[in-house]
Amino acid sequence: DTWEAVKEKGEYPKETSLKTGIRSFMQVGFDDFNSFRMKSNTEVVVKGLETKSKETGSGIIKIIQLDLLDGELGIKLRKLPKDHMMKVSGPTAVAGASGTGFSVFASKALSLTKVSVFESDVLVQAFDKPDKAVVVGEFQEVTAAPWKGTMITGTGVGYLSRRLLGDDFIKNVQEPAEKIKIEAKGTAKPPEDIDDADEKKKATEELALKDAYSNMAKIILPMAVNEEKKVADMLRDDAKLSKKVYEIIADSAVTDLSFADDGTATATLEINLSDLGKALGVELKKVLASVREISRVDYLRKFGARALETTTRAATTDAQRELAELLYGSVIVLGSTLGDEAAKDDAVKIHVTGVVQGAKRTARGFYADGSIRVTMEAPGDQVQEKLGDLVGDTWLTSPRAVTVDDLVLMKLLAE
Repeated sequence: DTWEAVKEKGEYPKETSLKTGIRSFMQVGFDDFNSFRMKSNTEVVVKGLETKSKETGSGIIKIIQLDLLDGELGIKLRKLPKDHMMKVSGPTAVAGASGTGFSVFASKALSLTKVSVFESDVLVQAFDKPDKAVVVGEFQEVTAAPWKGTMITGTGVGYLSRRLLGDDFIKNVQEPAEKIKIEAKGTAKPPEDIDDADEKKKATEELALKDAYSNMAKIILPMAVNEEKKVADMLRDDAKLSKKVYEIIADSAVTDLSFADDGTATATLEINLSDLGKALGVELKKVLASVREISRVDYLRKFGARALETTTRAATTDAQRELAELLYGSVIVLGSTLGDEAAKDDAVKIHVTGVVQGAKRTARGFYADGSIRVTMEAPGDQVQEKLGDLVGDTWLTSPRAVTVDDLVLMKLLAE
């Protein structure tokens, strides 16, 4: 294909294809109030600005249609006319809204569509079955992917058992929350396509920081607030709380930024645990040592083999619980999930239980507060083998707390 460079403030007709390269972006506006931002390595087709839909009660709705072939878009709709709607299609689903800030990620290779909402709400509809749709609220996200070839992933956290180690042990390792730090590291290799040494170093630094921010979110979201709730559970139910927590993450202190001999960058971020507690509205009086990843050897040295075994078991159970929640939350039609079907049909429940119990552990992480995190995967193929007619070809998740990788884009869309 032959591509032409876009002109700044140039006007283009419908059916225009737009593409960005490595570490580039493009801001595209329909008017002064409504626009979308293309991230690097993104390809989109602007299908039409005046496409007419079917009549819907009060009349005709005009649709702005974008076909996202690959990459990620951030869409900001501040003032669409009342009779207009924006629709963004990925490989497996379409997101529709008339006034909101949201992003759509599409992977051509995986046939995957992910929609993350930061303002108002968005209707996401899968392509495989009629009425298979879900409303996604602020700071929530959903994913639509083929059951076949997709691995359903659950992460569980296990904590040290007071019953196992005794009160004296716990008291000796506890510290006030204001002294505890949450630490996250990010790494990045130098981009091969940049020749200038200073530009290469700067780009590597930015990539390492982005990785660190992403890892900080991955540490915080699964953290337990109490015996019944994780941070992610609180964020899923409260958009304002989600915004506060991500603002805390965005304000993380950069405590270290170093470069190896091969140019690889490592960035270290730190958050005070008491600040997180304040954002969550939860008083954290005393906790164990800093929440940072350590090696298995260091974990064994500090807590012992029995703690490793029992805490891993607790984390595995928690990961299986999350897998079950993901599967039971699979959308069947608007307002109905696989969990609703399981409540009516024991065969569905038995099959889902079998898939969860057969899941394989794919990763395990050890942390200085004594916690262990376990990641487990179950193949989507197994779900569709017996439930194909019920679940269709596409796995559409229920809304979950959003996981933000790009804090800059999040701020733009949440304004």
